[in-house]
Amino acid sequence: MFALLASLALAAPLNPWGSATAPGAALVNPFVYIYPEAVNPILYGSAGLTKGVDIYFGYGQLIPTSGPGAASLEAFPRFFVTDSVALVPHLYWTPGVDGVVIAPEVHVNVSAGRFALVANVGWRPVISTSGFSAGTVPLIVAPEVKLTERFSGYVEVDPTFSLVGDPVGMLIVPGFGMTLDPDARHGLSAGIQIPVLPATGAASFGLWYCFTFPVEEGA
Repeated sequence: MFALLASLALAAPLNPWGSATAPGAALVNPFVYIYPEAVNPILYGSAGLTKGVDIYFGYGQLIPTSGPGAASLEAFPRFFVTDSVALVPHLYWTPGVDGVVIAPEVHVNVSAGRFALVANVGWRPVISTSGFSAGTVPLIVAPEVKLTERFSGYVEVDPTFSLVGDPVGMLIVPGFGMTLDPDARHGLSAGIQIPVLPATGAASFGLWYCFTFPVEEGA
């Protein structure tokens, strides 16, 4: 008998990070983003360390239709100050590129009845041998409604604010999340990413799947 970790049919939007991975549990969470001129698969894994701490690792590969690709690496522990709010140091690194991004973030995940809100905000400065860039402040806000026991719909609003004078960028991401089994060990989310700022652009498609290895009840 497994302890039920959380229903992925609620609080399962495409891009923000939500609730904590349970202590002693682990998950595998592959993503794929399909752009007009590239595909970007990313494999994430997470482990619950204690009741208030989990950690994620990610490896991605941008595969353009022409020209060379690029790898990406991420790591971020999350420290939950409450059940719904986490403080997060998020490290991004592209091998072969001079510079790393060390992003302080706040992750929020709240729900009431059939409604949920997942939000992430952070600051992404770039540190390199050539100097320091103030970078960007990305915000992801994703209200969601539970439509059935296993199915939910959401609309993300994902603006990115530049601190170096670039224009504001923003995506609107309508999508859905669902669980694939009664124990909520398998789930997925899919959304269409529509650029609306600084100008409308070609849409892209995003999808993730999550498989959770839960702890046994009483463990």
